[in-house]
Amino acid sequence: MVFFGRIKELDALKNMYLDKGLTGAIIYGRRRFGKSTLIKESSKYFDGLFIYFQCLKALDIVNAQGLSMVIKDKIPDAFLSQNASFTEVLDFLFLKSLSLPILLVLDEYSYLNNREYIDSFLQSRIDQYKDTSKMKIILSGSCVDIMDHLLDMNNPLHGRFKYKIKLEAFNYYEASNFYKNVSLEDKVKYYAVFGGVPYYLSMLDTNKSFEDNV
Repeated sequence: MVFFGRIKELDALKNMYLDKGLTGAIIYGRRRFGKSTLIKESSKYFDGLFIYFQCLKALDIVNAQGLSMVIKDKIPDAFLSQNASFTEVLDFLFLKSLSLPILLVLDEYSYLNNREYIDSFLQSRIDQYKDTSKMKIILSGSCVDIMDHLLDMNNPLHGRFKYKIKLEAFNYYEASNFYKNVSLEDKVKYYAVFGGVPYYLSMLDTNKSFEDNV
């Protein structure tokens, strides 16, 4: 699928990948606003190992095993215990990032069962490795209130992420990229009906009429 819009956000992530040392971004916004798509598009500009994991509303061990599987797919010789905790798996990546550039994405971060502990753990590791690690970390989520809380002064992660990106719906001009070849009248109709949610816009078929799409 062709990537449209999010120029400023994409540029911010490109700049982050060029930063030296350990740095990161918090990306949040409502569902279907294209957070995962933006992250995956930006990863094309990262020169290193891309580790993407979508967290689940599940026990720590389930997420730990899921992240371990992603890592082993990217690093076949990685030694990770089947009973390792989520933080132990993260520790493996922090150590690996001392010699290898890694882009770690924890999507739907707010789903983690023991999130407050992991906030504190990440804070300690970011402080420990900030001058030696080649890690870039992205925490992404759809629970806007929870993700917004990561930026609060009383949260352990406050001040640890240089980039904060809140995705909004596309405006009229951005949305029109999905139906460039229709009449101006139909562009107004499309935006009036479908708004600026990228997921819905991506489902439109401009080979069909506006009425058929509706």
